[in-house]
Amino acid sequence: MRMALSCSLALAGLAAGGCEKPQDFRVDVAGNVREAGGLRVRVELPRRSFRVGDTIAVKVTATNTTGTPIQIVSPTGAPVLVRVARQTMAGPEQVQVYPRSVTSNILSWTIPAGESWPKTLRVPVEPDWPVHEVLYVSAELNGYGHIAPTVHIRVKPAGE
Repeated sequence: MRMALSCSLALAGLAAGGCEKPQDFRVDVAGNVREAGGLRVRVELPRRSFRVGDTIAVKVTATNTTGTPIQIVSPTGAPVLVRVARQTMAGPEQVQVYPRSVTSNILSWTIPAGESWPKTLRVPVEPDWPVHEVLYVSAELNGYGHIAPTVHIRVKPAGE
């Protein structure tokens, strides 16, 4: 009786305190977030499995979580870099970086306080990418590699 009463009180306490509504999410979207220095960078992919010849829409969103504007300075003309890598016995091995070519101009812009800056890069799944193994896609604001969220994907050959 005492056990039943304490369980009932515990459940009543949970009900009175309220339960958090589950966060909305899409199961088919792969995403990850990293934060540092007042910036939250999120990378999202439409799915985790691709074929050679596909194009991946890599959405990168940088959010200023502070109360003041943050100036972003990229050492080249590309505001965002997407890196594809694989894990080897010797450590991570870079497969490719996108965009492949950038200008040598320094690019600077500001993210206002509390606001987000979204950017989508279209990355081709190229024939020289390894297939049937885990690859890691990371995205970073160019010059801010320490805030580079990563999502793992798998690539299949074009005809498979």
